[in-house]
Amino acid sequence: MTVEPGPAVLWLGLGVVLAIPYILAGRRLGDGGTRWWMLGLIVAALVYVGFAVARSAPPMAIAFEAGGVFLYGAIAANGLRGDVRWIGAAWLLHPVWDIGLHHPGGFAYAPTEYVLLCSTFDVVVGVYLLLGSMGAVLEDTRS
Repeated sequence: MTVEPGPAVLWLGLGVVLAIPYILAGRRLGDGGTRWWMLGLIVAALVYVGFAVARSAPPMAIAFEAGGVFLYGAIAANGLRGDVRWIGAAWLLHPVWDIGLHHPGGFAYAPTEYVLLCSTFDVVVGVYLLLGSMGAVLEDTRS
C-alpha cells in the first residue's frame, strides 16, 4: 500500500460518501434490504477476485479470494433467516480482509485506493446495519 497521506484521507472519505446512497437505496426496499445488504457484501468480496484475475495473481491467491467470497457469503446468509446483525457483522469484518490481506507486503494486485475506499464503505454499512438492528430490538422490547 503506497498512497500519500493526503490522498489516502480522500479515498477513505470517498468510501464514507459512497456508503450513504447505498444505505439510502437499501432502506427503500420492502424487506428491509436484507438481500441488498447481502448481495452488496458478496459483490465487494468478488471485486477482489476480479482484481486477482485481471492482474494475473497466482492461482492460490485467486482461490483465497474466492474463499473470502464464500466466507462472507456464508456469514451474511444467516441474515436471510431474519437477523440482519449477521450481515452487519460480516460487513464490519470485511475491512479485516481489505487491509489484512492487501497491506504493504500483502497481496499487491488490489489497488490501494480501492482497499481504502472499500474499508470505510464496509464500516459505515456495517455500523448502520448493527445500529439499525439494535434499534429494532429495542423497539420490540418496548412493545
